Amino acid sequence: MKKHAFTLAETLLTLAIIGICAAMTVPSIKNLTNSTREQEADVMAKKIITNFSGASSQILMTQSKTRRMNDIGCNDATDLFNLYGKFLQISAVMDKSDIPNGFNGDVVGRLADSSIFGLEYDKACNISKTGLTVLPGKSGSNATSPVVINATKACGIIYFDTNGVKGPNTDGIDRFAVPIFKSGVKIPSVTASASPST
Repeated sequence: MKKHAFTLAETLLTLAIIGICAAMTVPSIKNLTNSTREQEADVMAKKIITNFSGASSQILMTQSKTRRMNDIGCNDATDLFNLYGKFLQISAVMDKSDIPNGFNGDVVGRLADSSIFGLEYDKACNISKTGLTVLPGKSGSNATSPVVINATKACGIIYFDTNGVKGPNTDGIDRFAVPIFKSGVKIPSVTASASPST
């Protein structure tokens, strides 16, 4: 009875082919995963900004006769936080010591989707910030840099982390900021300076 088996050469050749196929496939899968993460961050960032924009509109309609954020009866970030709490699903007020380093805001909270946000507020609308990373960039062949704006005469800044305290906790990847102007929160459409004071 003759036994059939692979020779050592055939086995090594098969392993080499599998190795080459793996070497060609793994980078594609990794790029796809990174692209998916960036798309998720983009969608989540836009959703959070849209939610804050809607809440800002509600605050302006219910709290201000002039429809201006500097006329809503808030004295500090805590007052503004409490107003946003009426219109957003805020699950908890957080202690800043529970958040990884580098997260801004005078008062910090967690939204129902586990993202975290911090608020800064100035009743006189004299906040000026440069280099606010508002939205992530895109990956792929027509990649763009993250949307970065400069804000002048802002009444406040909303800082948020799309995936909560999970890493990487980096501006432009999972951490972003959006200004609150007198007219409320707007999603910027360009990578330029933004200072709508009306």
